[in-house]
Amino acid sequence: MSADQGDRKITGGYQPDDDRWARYLQDLVEFVAGQQRWPRPTGGATTEERRLGQWLSTQRRELGIGALSRQRKLELDRQLPGWH
Repeated sequence: MSADQGDRKITGGYQPDDDRWARYLQDLVEFVAGQQRWPRPTGGATTEERRLGQWLSTQRRELGIGALSRQRKLELDRQLPGWH
């Protein structure tokens, strides 16, 4: 499946709307700033930490399959260097 949405070419994967995506990013930035580490997607993590860890894992997967938009990658790189 391929569709063009603005500056991103979607080739598959999961693409939430921009507002929802931005809220997840902000929550992740705050978590990393407060905890000084990446959230865990499983294990002994709290529900909120797992939610953020799973979201981050999804972004990494989207990057790997070419489904993460250039703009979203740039925003992750800017706010969370070393995220991938």
